[in-house]
Amino acid sequence: MNLHIMDPYEKYKIGERRLNIEADSFGELLELIDDHIPIELIDRAARKKLVAQTCMLPPTLGTFPFGFELSMSRAQKSADLGVTVAGGATETAAFFRNEGRLPGATSSLSGFAQLLEDTNFKDSPLSDIIHHKFMLEFDVASASGDRSPPLPGLCAKPHERMRNREHEFADEITLISSKLVESIGWQPNPDEQRLVRGICEALKPHMHVETLAVFPARRRFIRMAIAGFHGSDEVIRYLKKIGWKKQDYACIESLATYLQQQVGIPAMSLSIDIKEGDFGDILGLSLYYNKQHPTTPGYWTDSPTLWDDSIRMLDADNHGLSEKMTALAHFQGAPEMLFGKSGNILLIRGIHHMKYVLCNERVNDFKAYIFFLMCPWPEYVQSG
Repeated sequence: MNLHIMDPYEKYKIGERRLNIEADSFGELLELIDDHIPIELIDRAARKKLVAQTCMLPPTLGTFPFGFELSMSRAQKSADLGVTVAGGATETAAFFRNEGRLPGATSSLSGFAQLLEDTNFKDSPLSDIIHHKFMLEFDVASASGDRSPPLPGLCAKPHERMRNREHEFADEITLISSKLVESIGWQPNPDEQRLVRGICEALKPHMHVETLAVFPARRRFIRMAIAGFHGSDEVIRYLKKIGWKKQDYACIESLATYLQQQVGIPAMSLSIDIKEGDFGDILGLSLYYNKQHPTTPGYWTDSPTLWDDSIRMLDADNHGLSEKMTALAHFQGAPEMLFGKSGNILLIRGIHHMKYVLCNERVNDFKAYIFFLMCPWPEYVQSG
């Protein structure tokens, strides 16, 4: 399928208008795609909890990529939720800006509203260094109760102009981390900023900072995702260069070598936590197949069976529960047409990436990140 994307903000307006007709909340929107989520990955109780905790969020969030974080190595069939908020003249951004201005708004919500304002003005120092799309990460699986959504983690991307040149933009990346920290009500910390700078300065030109994230509902830390590693040697050299000494390198090197040579994973990234002026104990090693930028035509639709061989290999080597791995392989597929109240909607779904969580010289968890994208048809995506 050869897809040509129209002007982003024209596309967003169409998508938001159509999804407002489809549902009254994001929770209702999740119910519309219930049949496309394998029960082996998210069970009925977890779905009910997801719907209940997102009933106060706008359905327009479905205009942008959203998805679930799933543990593939644990028996619980629950999920955390990630949604995208595009800044600028979108109805979704206006919702969060308005929520942040309400009396009684949490410091993190008002701080996020201010970030949306700052990145929207050309004269702001942030508008040229932070990408206009943010991600909110809701820890739904571990939340107590069903009605009140937890404070979401806030995830930002550096501006595209800095991509693969973050080693030259250490000051700008450090400023992003400081603004994220301030936005959720934490005090600036010079030791954190020093480590953020060191992470950037150690990058090779083919590497880049994928995201920076803070989580107001958790104990304080900054998480940085570093992408562009092509093999185990690069991973180990980089960790040594930044002075990361939280566990034996042999464990990391063995896993990365297996993934590169036996499973055939072409690209890896690292998730590094900065905690109390030091590196955190947890290291994430993420696996990617699609190395294109998300704005590349076909990024979300190309090769719906891309992960098939790797899932089979990982399942055979007991890297996840077999029932879940099989369901994950069946989840990805070609785009499918939904027939909604507002007209036809093309539902795109797939596997974005997988991640090993390492702690104390062992794999603590193995996760899959699946995505959905709802495209009003034919207005939203024009066939070429």
